[in-house]
Amino acid sequence: PGRINLIGEHIDYNGGHVLPAAIDRKIKMYFRKNTSNTCTIWSQNYNTGFSFNLSEVNPSKVEWQNYILGVVHFIEEIKKGSIEGFDCIIESDLPMGSGLSSSAALECGMAKGLNELFRIGLTSEEIIISLFTSINSKFACEIIFRCSVAILLTISAGVFSISFNEADPIAHIEFFFI
Repeated sequence: PGRINLIGEHIDYNGGHVLPAAIDRKIKMYFRKNTSNTCTIWSQNYNTGFSFNLSEVNPSKVEWQNYILGVVHFIEEIKKGSIEGFDCIIESDLPMGSGLSSSAALECGMAKGLNELFRIGLTSEEIIISLFTSINSKFACEIIFRCSVAILLTISAGVFSISFNEADPIAHIEFFFI
């Protein structure tokens, strides 16, 4: 889902507490396995798509593609060889670029969709931490904080704080479920 912060806008990545809330707008993603090593993504909203080979996941010059590529890259870092070729169609009623976390919904939907499609077995917490600790990724897709909020919303309502030291690649995330 998209989300708003009831309290704490832009303080989550500075060690503050946030209280996010899901909204009724969302991104829908339709996945299927294919019999190749190629992944094909189609965006209904942009009326365009792209393909990439799993043996060569590299950053794109097209910003929205990096949200997808970054997720695939991060999952492969954790569980090497867990993703095979797939096709994905993306539809959204979230206004893009409106501050409602459309990119976070895209990132989290991709992570959770691939996790289910390939039965990878990552917990929501593992997805959060793995994406968060990849902050210095070559994909620069800002996946970390917003993704944490969106995944958190699928678990339970809650407040969380994040502390991150650039010298320490491990994120420290504290959850307070309500």
